[in-house]
Formats: sequence, structure tokens, C-alpha cells
Amino acid sequence: MAGTGKAATAAETGKGRPRARHDQTYKAVYKLVHALQHLVHGFLPDVIEGVEEWLEHFDFERAELMSTEQITPDLARRYIDMLWKVPIVKGRMRGAHLYVVVMLEFQSRVDRYMALRVQSAATRIYEHLLQDPKFRRIGCVVPILPIVVYNGSSRWTAATRMRDLVRPGTRPAAGAGPWEPGFTGDSYVLIDMGSYAGRELPDDNVVSLMVRTETMRGLDEAGPVLEDCLRQFEAPEFEGLQQQFLTWFYLVLERQGVDCTVLKDRERARSMAKEGKIRTFLDARIQEANSKLKAEGRQEGRQEGRQEGRQEG
Repeated sequence: MAGTGKAATAAETGKGRPRARHDQTYKAVYKLVHALQHLVHGFLPDVIEGVEEWLEHFDFERAELMSTEQITPDLARRYIDMLWKVPIVKGRMRGAHLYVVVMLEFQSRVDRYMALRVQSAATRIYEHLLQDPKFRRIGCVVPILPIVVYNGSSRWTAATRMRDLVRPGTRPAAGAGPWEPGFTGDSYVLIDMGSYAGRELPDDNVVSLMVRTETMRGLDEAGPVLEDCLRQFEAPEFEGLQQQFLTWFYLVLERQGVDCTVLKDRERARSMAKEGKIRTFLDARIQEANSKLKAEGRQEGRQEGRQEGRQEG
């Protein structure tokens, strides 16, 4: 996840390489079109009223990642993590210039000026697109759907609209009614993972599995997540999605000291899942990790006691 700014470094976060690897594997899940589809269809209707009809026209089978480097070299480093180009098919309306740009940014900390970053990125995207003479002839631009996926421990408090960053009392009150996305980069859609803790989530949805993982109250909740992943995404077309999710999921567990070596053999894990043994196996690895942590804690306590005794003597 990016921090409060895209320039945050490993030294600044204090996490180092493990955190960087976690972020890379997390974002890699969203480079798969099924994950994008699960995010958009599964979570946007909860945030934007009446958006379902519009989403029905999204053609995810022809969706493709856009290169941020082609737009501007510093787009990903300073402003946004990922761009998707999703064609829109509405009746007989279709064509090379009928699509929506889905902008994804991943945050683990609240960025007070996220609305400004999103608007800056949108401006650069439009400037790039308008270099195409076809867009100039059409006389209009494509919609941009900015989505911020936040998985921090506290709730998100930053403004989601650029106008809300303007000091109250210095702008007219007109237009200050219910939030309506302009889809031009002047606002963004927030998916606050923590707000979904304990809530009913969309079924057969990889983002739901990520929310459940991020909001686990203890490692004892990891088994059901693993079971559901192996069951829900066993079809060949979901193989890449399942593998990428599990890469991230096992990394989350390993950071808690859980040995996932055997589980990384996907065929063996699938076999255990079909036999109903996967949860028992994972629970045993979690128990081993907890016992090891307790033993290490007792050892550290004894060492500190001996050190204090020597100092007193």
C-alpha cells in the first residue's frame, strides 16, 4: 500500500522488504481482470446508489491494463497505482473510443489530499488521451472511475471530493447536496476494507476474501478463508486468480510466523481441501506458530531476568 504519499519509503514505514513484498503481492491480485470485476460489481453498488445499470455495460472480457509509463513516467510513483481500460457496450454503441478508465489506488494510511492526487492523475490521463486526433474530432472525453482501496486500521477521514478540500465559507453553498460522482477525476470512490468487518460480503468474490483476511480478529479465522478460496476458484479460468491470491494470503500468514511451505504445493492443498483436511492442517500450523512465539517470549523473559540479576549483584 502507498502511505500518506507515493514517495513513502521502506525506511519511513519501518517495515522494510517484508512490507514491500506484501504490497507487491496485494496489488498483483488486482492486475487480474476477475479481481477488478469482483471489486466493481461486488462493492461499488454499496457506495454509489443506482450504479448497477451502468456497470452492466462494462465489457470485462475485453478489459486491459493501461501503461502508466506511457501517460507520464511519474504517474504511478506520485499519483496512482494502476489503470484499467474497460470497454462499454450499450446496445449497438461500441467502438475503440467507447470505454471507461478505472483508476486504482491502494492505501494503508489516510491521505488528507487524496482528492487532489486523484484529480492531478485524471488531468494527466486526459492530456494523454487528447493527443489522439480521434478524441479531438469527437469533442468529448471518456469517463474516469477513480477507486481508492483502503485497508488501514482506522477509518478513512479524508475528503473524497476536491471541492471539500476548499475551506468552508470561501465557496458558495450551491451544489452542496448529496455526493454525485462526476467520473472526471473530481472525486473518487472509497472502498474502506475495515468498514466491512462483520458484514455480509459478496459470494465467490476474491475481494471479499481479501477483506476477510485484512479484518481477521485472529489467525483462527484464516482456515475458512483458505477453504473458500480453494473451493470458489477451482475452475481453470480462475487458476491465475487463485494462485495470486494465495501468494499474498500465505505471505500474510508467514509474517505471523505460520509455516505455509506444504500449502504452497497447490495440488496438495487442493487434495486436502477436497478431503476436508485443509482447515485442520492450517490450524495445526497456526498452533505451532503460537507455541513458538510463547516459547520465545518465555526465553526472552528469562534472559531479561538474568540480566537484571547481574545488574543488581
